[in-house]
Amino acid sequence: MTYDLTDTIPIEELESVPAGSSYLVVAPQNDLTEGVTIDLLAAGASRGEGALAITTEKSGEAVEAAIRRQGGDTSEHIVVVDAQAGTRDLDPTGQAAQQRIASPQNLTDIGLCLTNVTRGFREADVERARIGLLSLTELFSYTGTETVFKFCNTATGRIGTDDQLGFFTINS
Repeated sequence: MTYDLTDTIPIEELESVPAGSSYLVVAPQNDLTEGVTIDLLAAGASRGEGALAITTEKSGEAVEAAIRRQGGDTSEHIVVVDAQAGTRDLDPTGQAAQQRIASPQNLTDIGLCLTNVTRGFREADVERARIGLLSLTELFSYTGTETVFKFCNTATGRIGTDDQLGFFTINS
């Protein structure tokens, strides 16, 4: 099984990528990495694939709106996990299932959300899903390099086991 990225990434080697793959999206500004990743999630959602966005800097509402604007508007299988720092009431305005984690420092809860959402996709017979973590840069500011590396290793393992497609963003 492969994932088609031709609508989003005009690089021949990335037109079709194997299921279970994870990619690091690097750019000098978070807006660039997030934009590409949101486009990738929306392209999958428009094809009926599941889309999970874990956001550590922007609000879940803003990320959901961006995915829907980019073409995922009709998808029933969009989940946004808002893991920004601070306490803020969640006011979901769209159709996405939104979950709230108190801090990007809580990698255990982020990992549990990843596992539970991907399990939910399978239970809903959504065979293909794209996962985007926006952004590792924020995680590094809260935890050590080794901790983030272990988390990424676990997350990419989960993505690989479930034949999904993962994107992790970082500011260069």
